[in-house]
Amino acid sequence: MAESEDESMSTQEIIALLKTPDFILDGAVERVLEPYLASKESDVDMVVDCLSTNYRGSANMCKLMTDWLEQLGFDKAEPQASTSEAKADEHEADLKKGDKKGKAKGRARQKREKKDDPADAPTTSDPALSAVTACAENTMATFLKRHFKSECADRIFDESGGGIEWLSELISHKRWRQIIYELVDQNPHCLMLKFAVKLISDAGHQREIVGVQSASDQLEIYSRVLVTAIDAVLTEHRRGEHTEKYEAVFAELQKIVSQGEHTYLYASALLEALSRTSTGMSAAACHHVMQSLRTAVKGREHETTAIRCALLHTQEEQVEATVIQALLTMTSKGELNPADMTQVYQQYILPHPPPVEAIRDPLFIHMLVDSIFHCDGPRVNVEHREKYIYLLAYASSVSETFRNGRRAQMRVDLDIARVAIERTAAAVEAADDVAVELPNLLREARFPVVATGLLHYAETLLLADNRMGDPPLWVFVLVDQVAAQHPNLHSTAFALCLKLYEKVSLQPDASEVIMERQRILVDRFVHLLSIGFTIPVLQKVNQMFRNSDIDASLVRYFTLEVLEIISPPYTKEFCKLFLPLIADEEIFDKALREKTPIAGEFLAYCQSNYQMTSCS
Repeated sequence: MAESEDESMSTQEIIALLKTPDFILDGAVERVLEPYLASKESDVDMVVDCLSTNYRGSANMCKLMTDWLEQLGFDKAEPQASTSEAKADEHEADLKKGDKKGKAKGRARQKREKKDDPADAPTTSDPALSAVTACAENTMATFLKRHFKSECADRIFDESGGGIEWLSELISHKRWRQIIYELVDQNPHCLMLKFAVKLISDAGHQREIVGVQSASDQLEIYSRVLVTAIDAVLTEHRRGEHTEKYEAVFAELQKIVSQGEHTYLYASALLEALSRTSTGMSAAACHHVMQSLRTAVKGREHETTAIRCALLHTQEEQVEATVIQALLTMTSKGELNPADMTQVYQQYILPHPPPVEAIRDPLFIHMLVDSIFHCDGPRVNVEHREKYIYLLAYASSVSETFRNGRRAQMRVDLDIARVAIERTAAAVEAADDVAVELPNLLREARFPVVATGLLHYAETLLLADNRMGDPPLWVFVLVDQVAAQHPNLHSTAFALCLKLYEKVSLQPDASEVIMERQRILVDRFVHLLSIGFTIPVLQKVNQMFRNSDIDASLVRYFTLEVLEIISPPYTKEFCKLFLPLIADEEIFDKALREKTPIAGEFLAYCQSNYQMTSCS
């Protein structure tokens, strides 16, 4: 502002300038005020009032924030031109160079900038502001956790009459909800923190409360968390219980259930009630989840067995104490003994035996299968073997229904299953070369209980510590046949193949020999994929490749074999998992992709139907 202009300004114009924000910090303030204050029309009080009222301190605040940012580690930077202008100038400079290198650099920058143009990117917060906010929050959180006193918090809570206005606003931010979870674990008896957790539960954040130990002490909150977790598990169970998503939600449920005996009992009772009141696949899913939780709780076999047996009691029927005690003893020790097995056997040959669910304990079934189908021969004396076989056949073939409060049993398949188990156990025990008995084993494998036993036989044979070298191929024929006939055993067969793959990978042999053995197991992966175990196999192969647990050549072999057996239409989930294997240059280079028409057809299908490309 020129000095002549300052002198010629009217009083109204000067007053208007004085009322602008932060005019006191303007460089022209002295030139404007000196002639005005020297005039007869000056009003000193009005000048002071205008300057003080309109002071904002923006420049001072910017200076303060700059000092803070320097202390936080941010370097001073010169003001930059607008992004588009700066990039345009740089691009033009490259093109003016005229050489191929400059033009190529300019084109590459254009392509990169088109992808990274802020105009096309989602709006994000200022990094400096985010850093300052995080620093302030961390400082306050540290101060709060260090000086928090539950007595003072409860006194404030009592004085407010059980309602704190700012608490609802506080829990709307995830960062402060996490602080509340940490504080409530350190102060489990604080009433205000318990109330805060209840508000968080009411707001629908059940997933976040999973790790809060004290939440299990409040029935209302724990019930919401448990029901939410069970609903998530059952939803994923319908889509397939062997996927990564199912394993994640089941691990979350297991964490919720395993907080204490009371939480395990409550969850088991709820799942038991759901399985009894539901029908069809819903009832089976609830029962399967309950059994999976039972197996997953390691080191607490005695307690979980007692709870399981207690849930079998009804008003009309009571399980004999001898059966419960025998099962408790064997599951707690992790081994079967003839005396307890005789007690259980004598109860189940009666005209009115106990409920079959009592011996359908997954731990008890596993011990029965191991005692009969181990590759080293039956782990039971000949005089007691009949009892073991009978109980295994009983647990696998007898069905029960309830009519008018009375339990009715169907034993039509009991003798058939018992004879099949006897024949199979005798065949694998007596034969010097089990491969000779392969036709008979394949015929008996049509029974689910026998198929389970044969898979256990294969596992103990292939994974034995003393077995080295090439695995016998006839065992894989048996595994393939069992998997093809029994969808419920897909996961067991796949787990066996993965364990053997890991064992083969660690053997001290030449890399060519190891890869050839691994190729045999990759063939098993392809077979399982072809018979319906598709998503878990693809997820595992992707994971193994990401973790460098499988060579790129084996993944290439896997993808080529899969391409030979698949045809449209493909689901979006399948394309999402299989496309990265074909699009990866390390697995499928451009030349191989051009030589494989079916690979191009699959890529075209993904592009046309789901807008998926090899670059996405």
